Amino acid sequence: MRIFSLLLALVALGRTAVDAQVRGVVTDAGRRPVTAATVEVWTGLRKTSVARTDSAGRFAIAPAAERATGIVVRRLGFEPFSTALGQGDTALVIRLHPATLGVRGVTATARARLCPAADDAAARAAWEGASRRYAEPRDTFIFHAFAWSRTATADSAPEFADDSGRWERRWMAGNTGAWPHFRRDVRMVGYAFPVRGMSIGEQYALWQYLPLEWTFAHHFADPLFGERHTFRRVGSVDGETTIAFCRRPGERQPEVEGTITLGADSTFRRARWKYITPRMMEDAAAEVVFVPPSAATRSMLLVDSYRFSRRTPARRFYLAEARYDEWRLYPGDIAPPVPRDPTGSWSVVQARPGG
Repeated sequence: MRIFSLLLALVALGRTAVDAQVRGVVTDAGRRPVTAATVEVWTGLRKTSVARTDSAGRFAIAPAAERATGIVVRRLGFEPFSTALGQGDTALVIRLHPATLGVRGVTATARARLCPAADDAAARAAWEGASRRYAEPRDTFIFHAFAWSRTATADSAPEFADDSGRWERRWMAGNTGAWPHFRRDVRMVGYAFPVRGMSIGEQYALWQYLPLEWTFAHHFADPLFGERHTFRRVGSVDGETTIAFCRRPGERQPEVEGTITLGADSTFRRARWKYITPRMMEDAAAEVVFVPPSAATRSMLLVDSYRFSRRTPARRFYLAEARYDEWRLYPGDIAPPVPRDPTGSWSVVQARPGG
């Protein structure tokens, strides 16, 4: 399996002013400049600036009103890159590596190598250390999320073409009041539920999958996730560690298996997984890039972007993708009305997974 390898060299400029410019260069594995890469700067739970690299792979982002806490770099054909930023991290050299084929091969052809019967102590320790970086979600917590999303059908998965599907901009709302039910359902029936009767929307045909790619992404840092999976260290390159997570031997419920990439700072960078169902498998899989955490604040594990795919009954693939610009978290069970975006459209999404 190809190691998800990214190199980050941080060059401190010797100043800590909150209005310092974030600039740098993006190259490929051969140190050639990567043009037209998108560089996104996060400040806390909000994306504050976006830039593209020029013909020399360089980018510069003007000072924001608040200090940048993290960046995400993406380019079609390459693994996405994300990292937290500290004071003085204003000039960066970022190396991107080619994208892999995704999780389907990881959990099928290479499963015997990645998923032994016993835990790898080093891998579990790495996962536990990363999990401690994030705050436990409260049972009564409201969130609003602002995202661009699109869906499409294609003859193969998991890649989206640049022009496939239509992007929609919307606010989404949910709450963590479903967390106790979610944990109960995972323990009792696993990570997917058979669809009874008619299909539930485009996303589900034979199975309804728990939305680990957005609503319940924090589950990757939850103790229940550790209870249900064994871990194996795949490799460590350029400060990043990739571990495989696998269902425990003898497990017969619908499960998830895949890989998690952790940063040198013990934070979650990316995750990829496939849904394993007892029969009538739809080759459903997903991958996420997580919001870079703030060094000063412990927050829930939240998603910067995701892709979800599954095979349809017609043996094509349903694809869904979203990229988030902002998360708003409200402790308690009462939140302000969902904001309206400039187009005047918004959507409320049910957080309860079903079952």
